[in-house]
Amino acid sequence: MILFDNAVKYANVRGSISLLLKKSHHHVILSITNTGEGIPVEHIHKVFDRFYRTDPSRSRTSGSYGLGLAIAKTIIEQHGGKISVQSILSERTTFSIELPTINS
Repeated sequence: MILFDNAVKYANVRGSISLLLKKSHHHVILSITNTGEGIPVEHIHKVFDRFYRTDPSRSRTSGSYGLGLAIAKTIIEQHGGKISVQSILSERTTFSIELPTINS
């Protein structure tokens, strides 16, 4: 939900959001992509840090504190997964989650 909420919050006014779920060997991969400003390359490695915001002025207008992605990363890692982000400025941003499948 955190990633979906961010995708909605940061999508263009007439933008789009897409979800992709696939199984790969012993993992499930969920990717959430939105069109929008994108994340500058110099900020990519910091987006999962607590309280980090690429544009501090947006926190006043959006009411957020820069905790969502840090919380998402912690939850995913506690379940043995990984999270990553790819972004193209002025085009799109994709967050991908990889979680191990439960073996019966």
